Amino acid sequence: MKKTLSWALLVLAGAGLIVAGCDAGPTLIVTTPTPVINTRIPPQLPGKVLLVKNGDLWLLQGGTFTRLTHAGNLRQARWSPDGQEIACVQIGQNGSDIARLPADGSSLQLLTHYQAPARPDNHWAFRPVWSPPTTTPQIAYLSDFGTTDLQLWMMTPSGQNQRQVATVTGLHGGIVGLDWSPDGGKLLLAAYRDKTCQVWLFDLTTSAWTPVTNEKGGAYDPAWSPDGQHIAYVVRHEGRHDIWVARPDGSQAAPITAAGTCRAPAWAPDGGMIAYLSNPTGYFDLWVVDVTFGPDGTAVPSNHRQVTQGAHLDPDSGLSWIR
Repeated sequence: MKKTLSWALLVLAGAGLIVAGCDAGPTLIVTTPTPVINTRIPPQLPGKVLLVKNGDLWLLQGGTFTRLTHAGNLRQARWSPDGQEIACVQIGQNGSDIARLPADGSSLQLLTHYQAPARPDNHWAFRPVWSPPTTTPQIAYLSDFGTTDLQLWMMTPSGQNQRQVATVTGLHGGIVGLDWSPDGGKLLLAAYRDKTCQVWLFDLTTSAWTPVTNEKGGAYDPAWSPDGQHIAYVVRHEGRHDIWVARPDGSQAAPITAAGTCRAPAWAPDGGMIAYLSNPTGYFDLWVVDVTFGPDGTAVPSNHRQVTQGAHLDPDSGLSWIR
């Protein structure tokens, strides 16, 4: 049976926040990057933040937004550990692929090849994540190749040795999010191992699954802190979506937002802030919050501040933040 992107959108609908606009765009055009996003306040954030708007990649650095691509069909971009390359998803008419490109947004290279129009059954690949520099270079990603739901796959950064690493059965939605631990030994996975998406720890050595969350409405968008001591994720509760911080085992969990429209947490390189996307006005914008930890070890948020206004950022693509 021919697959379409509808099941992927159903996964997002389960999260309560659907992002439209997954049609194919034009071929990547290499042009001089042009800053055009209006900012609400001077975004004095350290390092480099990678964002997605209308199918193109944008860079926030030193208070300036720069458009890196003019493709219209790119999603879910992540920095390589050294910040010299980007992995992302290219959406086609009947499939999607993992792609790799240099940090300036030029010369896109496909690492998977799922979009061949002659195939009787189309395939999808999503959410590439680079392995940390402490391990052999790899890219983890999600694909439905050979299955119905998205499963965990890995490959080398050149696209070699593509292999399935973990499987979720039951046809509830598979795996919909991931992040790599700083020590390289585990992955945080947002997975439908039953009818509700929860965050899990997946051990790459033993293939053991350990539950992290048990939220009635589900949890998703997991992100590991740079020191590996904490995680951030989104909790869905009665139609509201807010970011929580906890230990990797799920203990000492506490919310750090209360707007009810928050997604895509990304830790600052020093672990002192979390960037996220929120849409209190109907469009997703970039926000940041300072995070410290109280005597009992729970996260204490302060100084929430809006960085963009009317930017229409893609919440499903999320953010990537490095030095």
